[in-house]
Amino acid sequence: MARGRSKRVESTLSGSTRRQGVFRGRCPQLLKPSPAGMKAEGFTTFFRSLLGIAGPTAWCLAPTVNCLLPSVLLLPLVFLCTLPNNGDMLTRNNIRLTLEGARAILAAAEIKAREIKVPQNIAIVDEGGHLLVFARMDGAKLSSVEVALTKARAAALRRAPSGPSPSHAEPSILLSLGLPLATGGKLTCIRGGLPLAVDGQCVGGIGVSAGTEEQDVDVAQAGVEALAKFS
Repeated sequence: MARGRSKRVESTLSGSTRRQGVFRGRCPQLLKPSPAGMKAEGFTTFFRSLLGIAGPTAWCLAPTVNCLLPSVLLLPLVFLCTLPNNGDMLTRNNIRLTLEGARAILAAAEIKAREIKVPQNIAIVDEGGHLLVFARMDGAKLSSVEVALTKARAAALRRAPSGPSPSHAEPSILLSLGLPLATGGKLTCIRGGLPLAVDGQCVGGIGVSAGTEEQDVDVAQAGVEALAKFS
């Protein structure tokens, strides 16, 4: 009984369809052509010639119209034009902060810390928040080491000074506490971290901790000014 049914189904397929091998490895019952399918085949042939598709085509089932459509046809129709965000494959002239540059920034911040007589923990990171140089001055608070690192990372990652969010003038307690929690401690609402920028492009961040917030900002600002002198 099953053998007879399969012969009847196979006989309904046209010779051209069988030559294309459309049911290779697939269930013949799902590939039964219909008048709508024949119209769609002419439609797809037109678009194949329009798009320059030649040679053997892998066919797939389109259940909504009960016809066979070439899978290679479906791909070009999705992206007929260039998307606005994928025109360029590479970015060039990317400015990077070197180790020597980070050391110069660190030296300027240390000089400022000595001027105000406040031993500081000073961290310099690159634009991705990765540590370049760090100094714990003699007498600086041990508990402020991680704070300085977090301030530097926060300034680099947010491209903005660390501190209350959305701004120091109008702080939001919920936002200021929520951002550190949401980022796994990568951000902080404590001031003392400043971004390092060259020609409007962020190249890193500096974080200072061990004094008051005002003292930390003053020392970090000395590092920012040193970068501006040799950039």
